[in-house]
Amino acid sequence: MGRSSSEANKEKSRAGIGRPGTATALRFEIIKALCLNHVTKEFAISIERAITEQVTKCYGGTAVYIKKGACLRVRNAKILSEVDSGANVNECAARYHLSAYQVRHILRKQREKKEATNDIGFGGAFMGDLVFRIAEQLRDHEIKAATEIAVKVGEHLELQFSGSSGIYIPTMLKKILLDRNAAIYKQFQGGASHQELAAIYNITTRQVYTIIKIMRENSQAAKTKRNR
Repeated sequence: MGRSSSEANKEKSRAGIGRPGTATALRFEIIKALCLNHVTKEFAISIERAITEQVTKCYGGTAVYIKKGACLRVRNAKILSEVDSGANVNECAARYHLSAYQVRHILRKQREKKEATNDIGFGGAFMGDLVFRIAEQLRDHEIKAATEIAVKVGEHLELQFSGSSGIYIPTMLKKILLDRNAAIYKQFQGGASHQELAAIYNITTRQVYTIIKIMRENSQAAKTKRNR
C-alpha cells in the first residue's frame, strides 16, 4: 500500500528537501540580500562564508527561528545608542530613511520599555545576533553604512523565513572548512595570490600559506597511494 502524501512530505521535511527554511537556503539568501544592497558578489560570498562559520560554531545542532520585527528592534536599539552617543534626530532620520517624528517616537518607546542596549545583538535572539555579525563583517570589509545594510539584510531574511518551523543549523564546521580549503587551493592553482585569497576568505596570509601547504601535501599523498 502506498504512503500518504503527508507521510511523504514529512520524510522530505526531515531530509531538508523542498523546504525553503534550510541552512543552505539561508546562506543563499544572505548572499542575495547583500548583493541587492550593493555589496559586490566577491565580498558577499566572503562575508557569507565567515558568517556561516560563526553561526555553525554558536548554533550548530539546533533549530533557529526567524520572527518578524527582530530587525526593527535591532534598528531601534541602534538609533537610541547613536543618539545617546551624540547623534541628533535629523541625522538618524536621514540615515535610516525615517522622519524626525518617527525617530522621536522610537526614542520615547525605547526609553519607556528600557529595551535598548549598545550591543545590537541584544537578548541572544538569533536574528539580532545574525544582524550584529553581518554588520561586523561589513565593517571589516570597510563597507560604509554597515549597520543599515545589515538591518536591511535581516529584513530580507525575515520576509523569506518568518513563520517557518525552524531552520536546522548542521554541525558541519569541519566540512565547511574542508570545502573552503579545497576552494582556496583550487584558486591558488588557478593563479590567485596568497594576499588575494586572504582578502577573499577573510583570513590571514599566514593561514593561506598553511592551508596551501597542507592541501599540497594531501594531494601528493593521495597520488602516491593511487600509484602503489
